[in-house]
Formats: sequence, C-alpha cells, structure tokens
Amino acid sequence: MPVLTGVDLVGIQRYVFGSNRLRDAIGASPLVEWATKPDGALAGLAAEPPLLAAGGNVLLEFPDLEAAKRFAASYSRRMYERTPGLNAAVAHRAFRQGELKAAVQALQVDLARTKTERQPSAPLLGLGVTAACRETGLPAHGFDHQDPSEPHAPLSRSILAMRAAAQRERAGGRWQRLLERGPVVNGKQATFPDDLDHLGRTTGELSLFGVVHVDGNGVGNKIKTWLQNCSDDDAVRAGYREWSPALDQLAASAMGRIMRRLSVAIGEDEGQVKVRGTAPVTAALEFDLRSDHTNYRLPFRPVLAGGDDLTFVCDGRIALDLASTVLEAFEATEIPHLGHIYACAGIAICRTHTPFARVYSLAEGLCANAKRWLREHYLLNASAVDWHLGTPTPGARVADVRREYATTEQGEPDLTCRPYLLSSEMAQAPTWRWLRDELLGTGPAGLRGQCWRDRKNKALALGDLVRDGRAAVREALGAWEAVDGPIPLPARLQDGYFDNRTPLLDARELLDLYL
Repeated sequence: MPVLTGVDLVGIQRYVFGSNRLRDAIGASPLVEWATKPDGALAGLAAEPPLLAAGGNVLLEFPDLEAAKRFAASYSRRMYERTPGLNAAVAHRAFRQGELKAAVQALQVDLARTKTERQPSAPLLGLGVTAACRETGLPAHGFDHQDPSEPHAPLSRSILAMRAAAQRERAGGRWQRLLERGPVVNGKQATFPDDLDHLGRTTGELSLFGVVHVDGNGVGNKIKTWLQNCSDDDAVRAGYREWSPALDQLAASAMGRIMRRLSVAIGEDEGQVKVRGTAPVTAALEFDLRSDHTNYRLPFRPVLAGGDDLTFVCDGRIALDLASTVLEAFEATEIPHLGHIYACAGIAICRTHTPFARVYSLAEGLCANAKRWLREHYLLNASAVDWHLGTPTPGARVADVRREYATTEQGEPDLTCRPYLLSSEMAQAPTWRWLRDELLGTGPAGLRGQCWRDRKNKALALGDLVRDGRAAVREALGAWEAVDGPIPLPARLQDGYFDNRTPLLDARELLDLYL
C-alpha cells in the first residue's frame, strides 16, 4: 500500500537566531533551506519528486511503509550530521488509490501530534564538559580558529556548522542572483554586509539597525480550502506541483523587489556610494556605505526566506520602507490555486550593538501582534505593519513595550495607532500609506510639507501634547494659528485623534528617522 510521508522542521527561528551574531544567522539560513530541498537533504532518498518542499515542510510518496521508514532513517542521519540542533518531525500515513486527499488531511493531524508528543533528545549537558559555547550556552565542541578576533572562543557543534568554511561560501553565493540586480556605482559591485556595523551608518549620528520579519496570513487555511475542492488523486498531485514551487519563490521575488527599490535610491555623491530618500526634506539622512576598490556594501541583508516567511536586516532608517515593499510584493503575486497572499510585518529598530537575537524576538512578536489584530477585526484579505523603536528589555513582549503608549486606566495603548493596515478603505482606522503619504508627506497638511517644515518644533511638540488629551491638542493648534495663521492637519484627524487613538506620536518618532 502506498504511503504518504510528511516532514515538518521544528524550531526554525530558534535555530537560526540562537546566536547574537548576524554571521551565524547568515550561515544557518541556507542550512534550513538545504534540509527541505530536492537537491539537498532529500537528494537520492525518494524515487518521486516531492509533492511539497517549501516553508520548512516536505510531502513525499513512497510505494510502501518500509521504503518510507528507510527514508526517515537516512534523512534523520543527514540532518544530524549536517545541521546539528535543527530538528524535524516525521509522520507516515498509508492510503489506498483515490484516498490521497484524505491521507494529506490526516497526515497534517499526525504531524501536529508528533510535534507535541516528541521527546527532545537529552544530551549529557555539562557532564565531562569544561566550557560553554560563547554564543548559545550549550556545551562547547570546538573552536573557530578562522576567526581572528576570537580564535579560542569555545563554540557548540551547531555554531561550528554554521561557521564552516564550505557553509560560509554557500551562504555567500545563495543570494548572488539578487546582487546581480544591485546597481553598479562608479564601477563598484554591490555586496551584502556580514556585520551589523556595516549596514550604512552616518558618521556622527545615532546608528540604528532594523530586523524585519514578514509572515503570510492564513496560508494554511488557503491550502485546506484548495485541498477540499480537489476531485481526485491526480488533481491533488498536479495542484501541489503547481503552487508549491510558486509559494517557495514568493519570498525570493519579494527580495528582488527590495533590490529594485534600493537601485533607485543608491548612487554616487562626491565620490561616495550613498543612499538618498526621495523627499527633499530627507536629504539630511543620506549615509555612506562602506566600500573598497571593487565593491560596496548594501544597507540590507537577507537572512531567512522560505515561502511566505522571510526575515532581513537593514539600516533602521529604511526598515519601514522595505517592509512595506515586501508586503506590496506579496499582495501583487498570485499563487496558483491559492490566490493572492496577504501578510504582516514586524519591524524592530534598535541601536546597532543591541543583541541580535533579542531584536529578532521583538520583530517576531510585533508580526504576531499585527496578525492577531487582523483576526480580531475579521480582516482576512489585508496586510498590516507593526514596529517598535528602541532597545527592548530581556524577555519583553509587545504588550510590555506598548504600556508606554497608554494613558487610560485600562492600559489600552491610545497614544499609538499601531499596527497599521497597509491599505484599506476603512474610515475608522489610519493606514500605513496614509501615515506615510499624508501625515508624514510633503503636502499642505503633511509634517514634512512646507507649512510644518518651517515649524518643526511645533510638529515635534504634538507628540508631547497628545499625552494631555484631545483638548490640549485643540488648544495648542488654536494658539499657534492665532499667531502664525492656519496650520493644517490631514482632514481625517479630529484634534489629532482617530476616534480614541492618535497617530501623532507615531509620526513624531518617524519624522527624523523614516527614509
């Protein structure tokens, strides 16, 4: 009897972002990709191409249970040797001819049960071990002698696998196609930085970097709906082989959209490769990119991309712009049988030397918060963005960092409108595009327009006035207009508020930051 085998990688984010160094995450990302690729960990282990190999999931058919078990044994061995620390749940489900759809549905339940019931391995942590890994705290296995700064730092087996010479070379070439789309400036080619210090800081200015995490909304439900509508086994197989590769390329195509966006902004200025915003008032935010005789480093670095899930780092000043670029790319792409994919983005912007793993954890929490907000408001076909500016305390959740935006006794954050819908016709909620183009825009009522640009101190003061409520904003605007004449705000703002929430503090935070 034929058997359907499912593989689901467990704890991908914990594996990739277990270290506080960007270069370790860069090395771990292609290992995750290798674990589910037909020409990677699956090579030579199955006679038929996988039905699904995307987003950390694999679906394979075997002629019988014995063949499926042989695959599981060989695959587990490869994972143990090549990707120590990255685990996978494996489940099998036998089926008869014409029952493939039912087998897929049952296998999803089997995998969920396997993930909850699995017993993690219990290595002899600390027994016979005299040192802990500098990055993860796990038992040390060896040293990275190729690191001139810390050649004798004890490291765990998983970190050593990420830093292996062959792995570094593979990680460097993984995004080569993206680099080919990067602009050539003064004969110099674009490269990706391997260090957060090289993301494009400005001399004499506060250096910030952003971690952006994007995740699709309801993709699993879309797959379930498609599967329920399949008529027979052939339709299931054909459909999987149509939408699976398209979904797997979704994140990569979004990264390509980012490169096109950067190509517009990057150019030469006084012999230096620089990034410049499109609005005249953002010219002061231009920043140098480190370069040598042949290359310059982009202010952007992909870290993890698979299906509808991606993570990248960039200079903090362009994080929100690149995040919205990804969401727009998702919405513009139609996946066969699944339709358009909507997504949420979480952006954490912190000082450059903030522990990388902590910043990623906050970005992931912000993305989850935006997804939860959409579900609570029954917005199924919408994208949203949420962000936080500032260094989080260890273990801080989104609810913790939002307390500073609350003035009511109930603790609901009324001094922010985050998360923002990417775009919507909803009159009761501002959108990111409205915040970007109108409130932070260069129009007559925009805070970067001529009227407010000549009164920047007043624009910044709005962020303080909202803490005293709607009446304080109305009184201040009236006093300013009595002296200087009309000082408009966008028409949808009533005394600086949308219902009981205000975007003015959000705008103040981004006024001198967002490029």
